[in-house]
Amino acid sequence: MWICYRLFLASEKKLVLSRCLLLSIYVLSIGSAVYIRLTGSTIVLYGSSPGEASDGSALGTFGFVMQLGATVWCVGAVIALVLTLVEVVRIFAFIKSCRIMVVDGRNVYISDKVSTSPFSFGNRIILSQRDYGRSLEMILAHETGHIRYKHSYDILFAQLVTILCWYNPAAWFLRNDLKTVHEYQADSYVLNTGYDAAAYQTLLIKKAAGSKFPTIGNNFNHSKLKMRISMMNRGYASSVRSLVGYPLLGVAFIGGIALLMSPTISFAVAPRVTVTNEDKGKAALDNVNIYIDGDKSDRLDEISPSEIKAITISKDKKRIDIETK
Repeated sequence: MWICYRLFLASEKKLVLSRCLLLSIYVLSIGSAVYIRLTGSTIVLYGSSPGEASDGSALGTFGFVMQLGATVWCVGAVIALVLTLVEVVRIFAFIKSCRIMVVDGRNVYISDKVSTSPFSFGNRIILSQRDYGRSLEMILAHETGHIRYKHSYDILFAQLVTILCWYNPAAWFLRNDLKTVHEYQADSYVLNTGYDAAAYQTLLIKKAAGSKFPTIGNNFNHSKLKMRISMMNRGYASSVRSLVGYPLLGVAFIGGIALLMSPTISFAVAPRVTVTNEDKGKAALDNVNIYIDGDKSDRLDEISPSEIKAITISKDKKRIDIETK
């Protein structure tokens, strides 16, 4: 879905729709993962060169790789979380060092550092003393746009997803595209307020050399300056790309929702009843392990055939059953 958005819709001047599409991609992607997780089914994996786990179960090479991958994911997520918390602490420490000025009924935090580029975090607007004296009105309008559109909530949500999915490039790309759309909306808010487009674009160019402080904040000098100026000068007419992009993205969304609602979702996980034959030379029921809804059970005779939705028989001794409940 992100690739479809990036190829066909990223350059469209339908800012509210673009923001909704990006957030919908987050929701649908996370929703599918949560849905599969809550089904409580058993995921059946196969390994080679099985060893003996601490609980006596077979642990193959694939199982070891899965455990190693889980460890790497945990370490990466913890590092990403720590870096995010450090950045939040830096932001609040920086804000605490600023002087507070009341402008149009809003608290504005003034920094003595000349190189500080204006940014907003939550309901707080931070800028340097130089910007306060030279370009206050347009900067204030831009950051007010971020606050009124509540962009900080989007960024915090995207940052959380990035922490959990730090290994997935799409999580980082989605966050960057979401921040770009935020800047488009804030720029549009400034122009709709009545400021001259040429003067505002000149200000953006002048501030491009300033230092960007917070990744999870809304920076006035967002790096994609050329794209922002191009978007401001562009009309609202749909391009040829959108005629292809919107239907494709619609198909992707419908397919994802159908996947979540489909009762055949079990193709991605284990079936409801799994039978494993541990003794190839014996076919008696006493010599097999029976799993019902992912749990080992001996109540097969108590189940009506009409209640069984799927049956799988496995004779591979190298198999590994991982409980997802």
